[in-house]
Amino acid sequence: MAVYWVSFEIEYDDDASYGKRWAGLRETVYDIGTTVWEETTSLYVFDTDLTLDQVTAQLAKPLDLKKDAIIVKEDGKKLARIAGKVANQQSLKKLVPYIK
Repeated sequence: MAVYWVSFEIEYDDDASYGKRWAGLRETVYDIGTTVWEETTSLYVFDTDLTLDQVTAQLAKPLDLKKDAIIVKEDGKKLARIAGKVANQQSLKKLVPYIK
């Protein structure tokens, strides 16, 4: 079992699309997570038996990766993934050089 930190940005386009993507991401987190924490904006912390790549793939499914972004970090390891639209990847990769 591993703990993951997921930061996300869902771009607002219209209420229906934004709401569907946001709800889909939240539902996926609760589907794959055993224990979930979500008390701050745009951040989930949860544990699961899935690998980092499996978690990233599952969380990306309800999103529009041309507009939205997720950053997934495995707690306690130098492992992280980016999926979607992250405009300033250069700075992120400078700060987190192991992110893929």
